[in-house]
Amino acid sequence: MVNNIFTHSSILEKALDAVQLRHEVISHNIANGDTPGYKKQGVAFEEYLQKALDTTNKPSQIDLSSLSPRLISQVNSMSTRMDGNNVDPEVETVELAKNQMRGQALSDYVAQDMKRFKIVLNAR
Repeated sequence: MVNNIFTHSSILEKALDAVQLRHEVISHNIANGDTPGYKKQGVAFEEYLQKALDTTNKPSQIDLSSLSPRLISQVNSMSTRMDGNNVDPEVETVELAKNQMRGQALSDYVAQDMKRFKIVLNAR
């Protein structure tokens, strides 16, 4: 039971790491929106988490060392401009907003978890 609690917290921590990295990557993409030849980047995490959950029935059996957000370089996109840049500022802005909402939801969830831990620890 205790192992499950710490695994759950570790997965949330990894998810927050992914949100932070994704924010940096999207911001970098937006900043390079006018750089000729620049290829946008992305972050993969949810796919790895889903794969880990699909291969085991228990979250406590997930290998947390392999569960980390990964930078994906030169994400292919259908719309490449004449200068070779594939950044669409509108898409990146929407992705940034989605990532901010994901981060807020995860932060709220972690805060609720901490409140539950506190209640359990104070119960006698």
